[in-house]
Amino acid sequence: MPAMGAGETVTIDFHLNIPELYPGAFSFSPWMAARGYCDWIDNAVTVQMARGEGPVYGYVQWPCRIEMDAKLHV
Repeated sequence: MPAMGAGETVTIDFHLNIPELYPGAFSFSPWMAARGYCDWIDNAVTVQMARGEGPVYGYVQWPCRIEMDAKLHV
């Protein structure tokens, strides 16, 4: 990520394909870092998962795509 100047805004979009999870409540806390901690939104999205068709075992990992849109505000 390039260095940011005063008044510059960067929008980060997270695109996730969430696999089937076990039934329960889940929250997602996206964060972004560049040369150290930058920003974190705790519990930005919460979802309630219902029981699916098949069993779900343990933890899961899934790929994601991240996009950045930098805009300069003067």
